Amino acid sequence: EPGMHISPVGLACAGILRHAPELADLLLRPVLLDVFARALGEGFELELGTGVVCDASRGFLFWHHHAGGIDEPDLRRKSYPHPSGVERIGCTLYTTPLDDAFGTLLVHPRRADSPTAPPFEPGRVPWPSAKEVRAPAGSVVLLDQGTWHAATPMRRAGHRYFFAFFVRRAGLG
Repeated sequence: EPGMHISPVGLACAGILRHAPELADLLLRPVLLDVFARALGEGFELELGTGVVCDASRGFLFWHHHAGGIDEPDLRRKSYPHPSGVERIGCTLYTTPLDDAFGTLLVHPRRADSPTAPPFEPGRVPWPSAKEVRAPAGSVVLLDQGTWHAATPMRRAGHRYFFAFFVRRAGLG
């Protein structure tokens, strides 16, 4: 299928809304629209919607952020932008829980107008400053583009599913 590829996070389906347009209702919830409008301004744009499935074979997901766009590996290794505020938000719906069995999300808190350079080596080990996010299935997590995050591995058989939507300030490109 077009848009299907193996990525570091698992099997990803970019452009998921073409395959499952009913998922757009997730972005149309008034509370999310209000957050996006207040953070990004009116006229914000959907940059990418993707669905991901992975299993226990995907180990610790390396530390990364999405400053400058989705999957910008060269940017993460060569330069670290210093945005003046919120420009892009990642919105992830977890259909499986963030817990010991399915893995948790680790984040390194920062201000949206802080430099995006990593505070530690962005490898595959938890950082001492990491905050762990645990949440039930059906939870939505929002992260600014420069928030460094990682995921712990699954510790059970089966699959982890999530949908990620990236929304940006209008005209950011």
